[in-house]
Amino acid sequence: MTQPVDDSGTFIEEDDQISTRPNRLLSATPRIKTACGWLYAHISTDPNIFEIRFQLGKSGNCATCFLDVIASLLTIARRIKNPVSRKRLLCALDGTHCPSASRYAPSCPQAIATMLRDEWNMKLPEKE
Repeated sequence: MTQPVDDSGTFIEEDDQISTRPNRLLSATPRIKTACGWLYAHISTDPNIFEIRFQLGKSGNCATCFLDVIASLLTIARRIKNPVSRKRLLCALDGTHCPSASRYAPSCPQAIATMLRDEWNMKLPEKE
């Protein structure tokens, strides 16, 4: 029996098997104002969050590339057989600042934490 390999040729641990995507999922697209413009989140559920995608404003730029990576990592973290806890994900994103962020326009990772917190009906956890 061969061990499964991902697209990059890395062996996938048995516990890290990613569930397959159903043909249909319910979704919502919340938006939040950030220091870099409007951040849109496309959140698909089954009923838990299954897949996440982000769009920053209407044009592509370097920040959009990083948001794609964050979305992919969040999606994988929630779809593996033993998903990363919601609290751990929120702790990783919460309090992330950038030079453009302000009291009225958070950084993109902070905005993602806010949207996920709202989606999960959770309070942001306190830092340890």
